[in-house]
Amino acid sequence: MSAIRHLAYISYNKILQRVDFANLGPEELGSVYESLLELHPRINIDAGGFELISATGNERKSTGSYYTPTSLISALLDSSLDPLLDEKAAGP
Repeated sequence: MSAIRHLAYISYNKILQRVDFANLGPEELGSVYESLLELHPRINIDAGGFELISATGNERKSTGSYYTPTSLISALLDSSLDPLLDEKAAGP
């Protein structure tokens, strides 16, 4: 139950506020995703729980695990895919 509470609320000026997941955009979700890529769970059997440990070194770099911002994807599609689609739509 504690984990759900920590996910659903944030403390802002010492006041708990509900997280508005319905209005999170791709940039916010990408930021969360990228932050989670840096964490690894470590199980502590004696304590009956786990902790999240930050990844060391360049682990993410070696696996290519990155979030690509929407603006970069749009620019890439505009400059590479759109011209090809236009060319094919124009015919032979």
